Amino acid sequence: MCLTLYMGTKKEVPEIPFNAQDRHLWTEKLHKEHKEEESIRRHFTLPIITYVGSDLNCGCGFRHISILDDNNLIYDDPKEADKAKNHRELLAFIKENLGDQDRIELYAVWEGKWDKLPKHKEEIDAAQLVDDDFCFREPGFYTVKNIR
Repeated sequence: MCLTLYMGTKKEVPEIPFNAQDRHLWTEKLHKEHKEEESIRRHFTLPIITYVGSDLNCGCGFRHISILDDNNLIYDDPKEADKAKNHRELLAFIKENLGDQDRIELYAVWEGKWDKLPKHKEEIDAAQLVDDDFCFREPGFYTVKNIR
């Protein structure tokens, strides 16, 4: 099972296709024909939802922690990939395409568990996304501010 990362925005962002020969952050709009993923929309207050993938072709390339029942945590293995690179590319994408926005929203959740309510909610500054100790808590919802 893979981590998925979704971004809520007030305006459209570019779609970047995944390229297996040149692996980087990629994006894809959430389409209404993906009925399973449509349940993700209820978590967002912003109207446009975009899937954000990492260089691993899923969200597993982002540092993450799974929150189990009773707040027990499971950490991913940060040596699986250059996860700092994915966080830098995420911040660069946000600043380049959404720098004029007052906020965006991010939701990290396991694939197929899109209707799951977040166990963690946090408001962060965009710059925190690249901090070495920042990890997405799954299932977690983030309001990202100070994008400029």
